[in-house]
Amino acid sequence: MYMDMDMDMDMDMDMDMDMVPLGKERAPAPSTTSSAAEDAAPAQHSRRRAGVIRQAQPEAPGHQLAASHAAAEKRKANKMTPTERKAKRTADQQRRRAAA
Repeated sequence: MYMDMDMDMDMDMDMDMDMVPLGKERAPAPSTTSSAAEDAAPAQHSRRRAGVIRQAQPEAPGHQLAASHAAAEKRKANKMTPTERKAKRTADQQRRRAAA
């Protein structure tokens, strides 16, 4: 008697495993995806590989340091003066107080 119940439960479990709830279907195989996605992946891979190779060159740290210094100089040149910063902050505070 117990053996029959176990077999029935096993059969029910097998049937449940075959049924997939709606929205939980498997994604299509990669071979059936669109051609745009297939074209984008190799291009991205080659760009990434080129970047890795470029950074592995012996002269790369010098270029990176020069670029960092240039960016720092640009930030310093575009920095607001203390007077400009105070005027901007005061105008913003007045705007917020008027809105409240």
